[in-house]
Amino acid sequence: MQTRKLRTQLIVSFMLTNIVILFVSSLVIYDRMMTALQSQNESATIQTFRQAEYSIQTFRKEVDKISKLLIVEPITMEYLENPATTEASIITQTVGLFNKITETMQNYEYIQSIYIYTEDGRIIGMDDNKSRVFTDLSRKSPFYTSVAYQVGQRSFPKLAWVGGYTSADYNLSGRTDLPANLISAVRGIKTPYQKQQSATLIINVRQSMLTSIYHTALPSSINTELYMIDERNLIISHENESLLLKPSLVTKPDNQMTFGSFTNKKDKEVKQVVYYTMENTGWTLIKEIPISEFLREISILRIFVIVTFLLSIGIALFLSSFWLRRILSPLLELVEGMKLLERGKIGLRIRESSRNELGILARHFNRMSSSILELIDQNKKTESEKRRTEIRLLQSQINPHFLYNTLNTIKWMAIVAKAPNVVASITSLGRILYPIYKNPSLYTTVQDEKEFTESYISIMNNRFGEKIITVFTVESGLENNPILRFILQPLLENSIQHGLEPHNHRGKIDVHIYKESEKSLICSVSDNGIGILPENLLLIRDRMYNIADEEERDGKGFGIYNVQRRIILHYGMIGYGLTINSEPGEGTVVQIRLPLDPEPEQKS
Repeated sequence: MQTRKLRTQLIVSFMLTNIVILFVSSLVIYDRMMTALQSQNESATIQTFRQAEYSIQTFRKEVDKISKLLIVEPITMEYLENPATTEASIITQTVGLFNKITETMQNYEYIQSIYIYTEDGRIIGMDDNKSRVFTDLSRKSPFYTSVAYQVGQRSFPKLAWVGGYTSADYNLSGRTDLPANLISAVRGIKTPYQKQQSATLIINVRQSMLTSIYHTALPSSINTELYMIDERNLIISHENESLLLKPSLVTKPDNQMTFGSFTNKKDKEVKQVVYYTMENTGWTLIKEIPISEFLREISILRIFVIVTFLLSIGIALFLSSFWLRRILSPLLELVEGMKLLERGKIGLRIRESSRNELGILARHFNRMSSSILELIDQNKKTESEKRRTEIRLLQSQINPHFLYNTLNTIKWMAIVAKAPNVVASITSLGRILYPIYKNPSLYTTVQDEKEFTESYISIMNNRFGEKIITVFTVESGLENNPILRFILQPLLENSIQHGLEPHNHRGKIDVHIYKESEKSLICSVSDNGIGILPENLLLIRDRMYNIADEEERDGKGFGIYNVQRRIILHYGMIGYGLTINSEPGEGTVVQIRLPLDPEPEQKS
C-alpha cells in the first residue's frame, strides 16, 4: 500500500511538473505568436503608410503648384497691386479673377473652395455653390483671427496646411447649408512691389479626398480605426467626421520616433496602435486595431495549442505510469522480499536486474539475506562444536581423589628410592592437574596461567635435561587480569616440539604478556628455534584463517589450531586471534590478541 502511494505521489508530481512546463510553454508560444502577428501587422501597416505618404505628398505638391499658378496670374497681381476704384473696373477685375478660380476648380474637382483675403479687408472667393465678394475694411471677419491666418503669416512664403475647418467657417453669406469638412492649404501672397504680405490665399480641399487617399492604400475593417492627426495631436482626417479637430486619445511613447507601434487601452479595450509621421508635413497616420482581431486570426492556432496541450498531458500520464511502474518494480520486489524475510524465509534472493540505486539495494538485500543465513549456519556449527567439546571434557574426566592418591603413592616411592628428579616431575604434574579439577571455569588469571605454564616447562626440562630457558615477562597490573585457561601451554609445546627439537631441545623461549590498548592485551611467545619454511607458514596461516569452517580432523584438539578455534568460539573472528611470524633459522614468534576485560558472560 505504501509503495502504491509512493507511485501515485511520483506520478502526480511528474504530471504537475509536465503540466506546468507545458502550460508555460504554451503561454510562451502563444505570446510569441501574438508578438509575431503584431510585428507583422506593424511592418505591413508601415509599408502601406509609406505608399500612402507618397500619394499624399504628391497631392500636396499638386496643391502647392496650383497655389503658385494662381499667385503669378496677371489678374491676381493686378487685383492685389491696383485695386479697382470704379464700379466698372471692379466688375472687370472681379469677373476676371472669378473666371480663373472657376477654371482651377473645374480642373481639380477635389477643391471645394478658393478664397483670397487681402490685408486691406477685401475678400473674394468661390465655393462649389457660388462666387463671393465681400469688403471688410474693419477686418471683422473671423478669418483674420483664425489659426489658418496665423499659420499663413508664420509660414510665408511657403504653403501651409491646416485641418479641422468646415465650409461654414468660410461662409460669407450666412447660409445654413450642411457644412463640408475641409483641409485648408494656406499661402501668404506678396506682390513684387510690396514689402509686406498683402494677402492670404486659401485653397480648401475636401477632407474626404484626403481620407480616400490613405484608405485606398490601407482599407480598414469594421473594428479598425484609421485616421490622421497634425502636430497638435488633433484629428484632421477621419471617416467619422464627428471626431475631426478632437484630440487623439493615443499618445506616442517617444516623440522622437517617426514610426512604430505600441499597445494602448482605449474604451476598455486593448489595441495595437501603429503610427507613421510623414516627412516635412507634421501629419501622422494612425491605425488602431483591437488585440481581439489578432485572436481571431490565431483562433485555429489556439485550438491547436489547446488540443496539443491536452494530448501531451494524456501521453505524459500514460508514459509516466508505464515508466514509473517499470522503475519501481525492483522496489516492489524488494518490499515483498523484506516481508518474506520477516516471515522467516532466510536466504531469500531477489532479482538484480537494475543497475541504478534500486539495483544496489537489491544486491545489498541479497547479501544481507545470505549473511543472515551464513550467520545462522555458523552459530549452529559453533553450538555443535561447544557440545562436542563438552562431551570430550566429560569423557576425559577422572576422579581427582583417585588421581591425587596415585600420584602421592608414586611420589613417596620415588622418595624412598631416593629419585629427586622423579619427585620434582610428579610435583610439577600435580600442579598442572590441580587447576583442572580445582575450578571448572573457562577463565583463569594471568598469574595462574603463568604458574601452570612454568610447571609444564619444569616437566619438559626434567625430560630433556634442563636445556630449555624460559623467560616470563608480565606487564605490571595484569597479574589478576582474566584470560582463557590453558592458552599458553600449547604454544610453548609447539615451540619445543617444532622449534627446539632439531637443536636437541636446547634454546630459549620468551613469554611476554602486555597491554596493547585499553581494550586488548597481547600474549607473545617467541623462540630461537629453526623457524618455519615460507611455504609451510602459508599453509599454517591458511588453515588458521579458515579454522571456523573446518571440522575437527583427527580428534586430538591440541596445538595452535585448538587455540585459534577456542578464541573464535569465544570472541569471533574479528579483532582477536592468533598470528604467526617466522624466519627460517632465526625462530618463530606467535602472538595472541585477546580482550583486556572479557564480557561477564564470557567469564562464567
